[in-house]
Amino acid sequence: MLSHRELMTTIDIRPVILPVSLDAGNNSGIWMPVRNFARVAFVYFADVGTAAQDVTLTARQARDGSGDGAKNLVAISKVYSRESTAALPSDWTVITQPIAATWTSATGGESNELAVWELDPALMDVAGNFDWATIDIADPGAGTGKLGCVLAIGLRARYASDRPATAA
Repeated sequence: MLSHRELMTTIDIRPVILPVSLDAGNNSGIWMPVRNFARVAFVYFADVGTAAQDVTLTARQARDGSGDGAKNLVAISKVYSRESTAALPSDWTVITQPIAATWTSATGGESNELAVWELDPALMDVAGNFDWATIDIADPGAGTGKLGCVLAIGLRARYASDRPATAA
């Protein structure tokens, strides 16, 4: 059986967008170094808002953690989603689209929503030294406050320095 300690030796979890009222303006994500992970999963979670508050996530890439040379990352073709106006369903809905830099929830404005997008670092502009990624969330518009956040999970860290420190 895989323990918490064993799991944390192969992944890294970082905040990208801290819990915030998404309708207070555009939300720029914190940069995640992706070069030393086999994949990076971006996890978006938000509560119920209004029908006019469907959320658009934009994948971005940069050369470093300060956002040097930031540009859109055309890499979103599949998103796993759970959404409901009540409790989230137990099954995932797989949403596919032509590869793009953005994904917009079709009915997520009026729902509790959990969405996951996995980045394959091979889709980044490696030749241009782009090895940092993030997710930005556009202002979904007026309405009641819609709280949301994004986490990044680096999967299968290649080097010890990319894993959390070992607790004594």
